[in-house]
Amino acid sequence: MNRYLWAAGGDKDSLKLAALCQFTLTGPPIIYYGTECGLSQERDVRQDGRGLPEEARLPMLWGEAQDLELLDYYRNLARLRRAHPSLRRGVRRTLQADAETLVYSRQHEGERLATAINLSANPRSIYLPGEWYAIALASRPGARLITRPGGAAIELPPFSGAALV
Repeated sequence: MNRYLWAAGGDKDSLKLAALCQFTLTGPPIIYYGTECGLSQERDVRQDGRGLPEEARLPMLWGEAQDLELLDYYRNLARLRRAHPSLRRGVRRTLQADAETLVYSRQHEGERLATAINLSANPRSIYLPGEWYAIALASRPGARLITRPGGAAIELPPFSGAALV
């Protein structure tokens, strides 16, 4: 199959948003080698109608060829998952879902973490019931948490997401 970054037209914000979901949803996150450092491909694996899997199996990027900002983001996702048992063993609950917004939480033994995703091309303010204290990780800069009585609002840039504690 084609690599995500190639299929997304090189859109690293899209990759980061997908990775945020992958690391905060149930099941272990599985990363195809090189995705975490920006490895893509040159052509579609189906370019001749029968498939050339070697297109998606380019050699690993090393040193300065790696996208260090993307690699750091993946490292932060791994740290987040390791630091919060709710992301490994927690029960998922959908808080809001529509064409432009997805919000879900994971809870385990009193710990709770929420993930809010803006699927819109416009900035969005998303209300979250309950107490939320901080943004643990955002897929793009510009996310802002505003606490309110009985809940909080997260302001997210277009096509972005954040994990909240």
